Amino acid sequence: MFLTDDEFRESLAITLKIDVGRLGKHWDLLCQEAHKSAYFDVRGALLARGYAASEVDNWDRGPEFERDIGLFWALLRGSRFHNYGTDVVDKLDRREELKSVMVENLGTVQIPSGTPPRIDGGLLDTTNDEWTVDTPL
Repeated sequence: MFLTDDEFRESLAITLKIDVGRLGKHWDLLCQEAHKSAYFDVRGALLARGYAASEVDNWDRGPEFERDIGLFWALLRGSRFHNYGTDVVDKLDRREELKSVMVENLGTVQIPSGTPPRIDGGLLDTTNDEWTVDTPL
């Protein structure tokens, strides 16, 4: 993970404008789960784009995205404990950005090293195929 659980918990306390020591016990598990969810959201999205695990784990903006997405999950799941507008919470959901955000490690742009394969165009040649769409069943 990019952040420690304590760093994430501190971010939640700052967002809620309370001292971290005043976060209720009910936030303990919520913080851990939200933090973990955020990390896997970030990691999964970038791995799916073809980045290597090492490129993802060293991403300069990893902590920023993990924090915001984690706060989104924590506040969404913990909304029954505090009154705050969903418009604020929704702004922290940055998962859509992960589909196109630039990935840099130490300021150097990373090109996906393992671009996922995709079906492209071309002629359908079934000459050597054992089964084709015309094979009677």
